[in-house]
This record gives sequence, C-alpha cells and structure tokens, in this order.
Amino acid sequence: MDSLVEQRWPPGLAVMKPVDDLLRCGICFEYFNIAMMIPQCSHNYCSLCIRKFLSYKTQCPTCCVTVTEPDLKNNRVLDELESSVAVCLRVTTCIPCFLLFKEPCCQSTKYSCRLQTFFKEREQVNGEFLD
Repeated sequence: MDSLVEQRWPPGLAVMKPVDDLLRCGICFEYFNIAMMIPQCSHNYCSLCIRKFLSYKTQCPTCCVTVTEPDLKNNRVLDELESSVAVCLRVTTCIPCFLLFKEPCCQSTKYSCRLQTFFKEREQVNGEFLD
C-alpha cells in the first residue's frame, strides 16, 4: 500500500504522506467515510467499517480496548480535514493538467486526468492504441 500512496503525492509534497496515513481508516485503508472515534482510545475508523467490526468483536481493532457501538462518536474535525486534503490531492496530483488546460483534472468527466484524455484522443487520431 505504501507505494500506491507515495505515487499519489508529487515529490514536492511527499512530506504529506504521514498526514495521508492519518486520514485513512485502519480497517479498509481508504480515506475516512464518516469518521467515527472510539472515545476510550481515540482511534478513528469509517462508520460502516467500525460498526461491522463491532458486530463481531467488541473491541478496538488497533488496541483492543473494550467498546460498544453506542460509545462511538462522530469525528467531524477529521471528516473536514479529510475533505480538504482530498481536494488538495486531486488538484496537486496533476499539476500538468492544470497548467495545460487551466482546469484541474478532477473536474474532467471523461477520464480522471485531462492529460490522459489528451493522449488517448491523440492515439485514436493517429490510429495507435498503446495501452
């Protein structure tokens, strides 16, 4: 997983990897989807992930402290932070798109990257399909 995360961050922003790690659920390893905190130990997980986990085992997946579903608290600060970093990640991962097209690639509807779209269309015009 580390290599995937490192590839997402441009070299100049690689120092953000520890922050990126903090914004990921320890169960599914994705960015938090409605972050929930276990007050007894302050560990955070996606709401759905921790609720599923607690249906099998009533303890924190990280430190094993006893916890029940009613103990869980929504971590709105973490949700807001994750949203802000996700926007930053989408805009900064394709700075060439922004410089060439004056629009972040996250606003493209055809591909996730406008530069990729440009090269795909160029391949089609030239009759080359090099995927």
